[in-house]
Amino acid sequence: MKDIIQLHIPKNSNYIGIIRMTAASIGSKMNFNVDEIEDIKVIVSEISIFFINYLKENQQGFEIDFEIHHDRLEISFLDLNTGELAVEAEDLSLMIIQSLSDDFQMDAANNKAKIIKILNRQV
Repeated sequence: MKDIIQLHIPKNSNYIGIIRMTAASIGSKMNFNVDEIEDIKVIVSEISIFFINYLKENQQGFEIDFEIHHDRLEISFLDLNTGELAVEAEDLSLMIIQSLSDDFQMDAANNKAKIIKILNRQV
C-alpha cells in the first residue's frame, strides 16, 4: 500500500521552497535521516531548476507526485507545458540528481522525471 501526495505548483522559481518543504516533511515522517532529507531537498530543487531552464514555456505549472511506500519515496515530476526539452548529457543538475538518487529516470519526450530514494533503516 502507498500514500500519494500531489502538488500542482506554478512554474516559477519563487515556489521551489514549497516543493522543498513538502519533500522534507514527507522525508521526516518516513524517518529518513537528516542527510537523506537534505539530499531529497536538493533533488527536488534541481529537477525544478532543470525544467525551468530547459523548457521555457511556463503557462502551465508542475505536477509533483510523492508516492510514499514503506521502504522508499518515489517523486514524479511532470512539467505540464508543451515544448521540446533539450537535455544536455553533461548538465550539472542531472549529474547532481543522479548522484543523490537511488534511481533516476528522465523522460524528456514527455517532460517527466522520476526519482526514487530508498529508506535505509538501521536495525
